[in-house]
Amino acid sequence: MLKNALVSAVALILTLGAAEVALQWLKKPSRLYSSIRTLPAANQWKNEVRFWERHQAGKLRTGGHDPLLGWDAERDGDRVRGDRPLPLQPRGTRIVAIGDSFTYGNEVSEHENFAALLDADTDLEVLNMGVPGYGIDQAYLKYRLFGAQYQPHVILFGIYVDDYERASVGFSSSAKPRFAVTAQGLTVVGQPVPTPEQELARIGEELASRILVVDAFRNLWLKASTGASQQAAYF
Repeated sequence: MLKNALVSAVALILTLGAAEVALQWLKKPSRLYSSIRTLPAANQWKNEVRFWERHQAGKLRTGGHDPLLGWDAERDGDRVRGDRPLPLQPRGTRIVAIGDSFTYGNEVSEHENFAALLDADTDLEVLNMGVPGYGIDQAYLKYRLFGAQYQPHVILFGIYVDDYERASVGFSSSAKPRFAVTAQGLTVVGQPVPTPEQELARIGEELASRILVVDAFRNLWLKASTGASQQAAYF
């Protein structure tokens, strides 16, 4: 019996070792990590690994870093999409539109996003301050830091369902600030935001130290054990 147990143990060790070697050759280790909306910490690590993978594949653009917001599509000048100068006085009802890519207008021209279409109305002046990939927290911070100075009559806050999840993590498309409840109340944490280069170095070091077989089993367990009660608590 002892001999059989030893043989089984050795076989298990060799199997796990072979599995680890195979997993280390994965081009996309993020496939090991499940997307679980109710576990922000697990999702954050998957976001970080996918960020590192894009860099390895040469598909990551690291421009646009902002130490207060994480990143911004319009870092120069007035922080507003478009190239027309902003008058000191609004020409009509001034609206600041903030939010994510739906507000910014990904995949449409500068004159086709909804803010620009509203701005065509002579009685409205709409400033598009949306940024692709933003969570609710970043959009709010951008308004407080850069949008409030325009003293709008109306704030148009565009929110998409993914923006809630983004607000619960410190890394989505890249490193970002977030709000946390502390003894002092609601506090912004994660500023100054690390640069993409700093994050790539950190993620690479952490990946090198991880045992992927352990991660695979851990994430299978998280997926199987996350149920309605955890979802209710999270949301």
